[in-house]
Amino acid sequence: MIDFQQALSDTFGHERDAALMAELFNRMTNTVMFTNPQREIRWVNKKFEELTGYTLAEIKGKRPHDFLFDPASCEEGSTQFTVQLKCMHKNGTFHWMRVEINPSFDRDNNIIGFTAIGTDITDYVMQRELLLKQYHTLKQVAFTSSHLVRAPLANILSLTNLLQHEPGNDSLVSYLSESAAKLDEAVKDLTHKVYDIYKMESQLIKTPPRTEEK
Repeated sequence: MIDFQQALSDTFGHERDAALMAELFNRMTNTVMFTNPQREIRWVNKKFEELTGYTLAEIKGKRPHDFLFDPASCEEGSTQFTVQLKCMHKNGTFHWMRVEINPSFDRDNNIIGFTAIGTDITDYVMQRELLLKQYHTLKQVAFTSSHLVRAPLANILSLTNLLQHEPGNDSLVSYLSESAAKLDEAVKDLTHKVYDIYKMESQLIKTPPRTEEK
């Protein structure tokens, strides 16, 4: 029996079930990896090979930590967890994965390996980074609108109030006061709109990606 069927058979307990599961895993758009208890790779599906550039023959027996992603981002002491990883393609480029890792047990409840199901979240991470940049830009715009612009406007409005008490300046003061008031309202409106966008983007940044089993 070929090795991937042995790996799956160890997990699912029957050769025929293992072959069916292998076919199913190879049709998935998620990456699938089976390792032994030492986390050495025994089998990966076609999507894994496509996304990483590595064939099973090249990486069989290796630990993912040694070539695929930063070990610091993986909880070595844990047996079941979900983690976001920055993974390196064989050609040196990077992609982001959300990986769910679960142990497999034999009939005596001993760990016989681990199953890792990965979802490519590169687009989500890139969009989040873009939103983060926009978020900081909007934060700066909001500060500029509410402080750096409105402060001089407040001074102008105060001065027009003082000038209203000076004779002969009525029409000029009235025009200046009206213009300053309109500008003040425009700045307030802009500040509110910027803060609304700022709040929406801050929520988007905090929202984790949805992962769907396919």
